[in-house]
Amino acid sequence: MSTDISQRYALPVYSLHGITYVPHYKEPKFISPGYGINHFDSYTAFDLKALGARRTVEFLWSRACFDETMTWRV
Repeated sequence: MSTDISQRYALPVYSLHGITYVPHYKEPKFISPGYGINHFDSYTAFDLKALGARRTVEFLWSRACFDETMTWRV
C-alpha cells in the first residue's frame, strides 16, 4: 500500500459520536466503517450536519464521485 501523500486529496469527512464518516467511492454520500459488510447505512452531508456531526478534512485517495477539483459530481 502506498503511503505517498501526493496521491491523496483533502476531502470532507464528518465525525459524529466518535465515528468518522467518509465519502463513498462512487456515490455522493457518506459512509461509516463496516459499510457493505455489516450494514448499508449511508448519509448525505445535510443528514450528518442535522445530527450534529462535525465537518473536518482528511487526506484520502480519490473518489469517483469527485471531479478533478475535488467537488461533488452530480
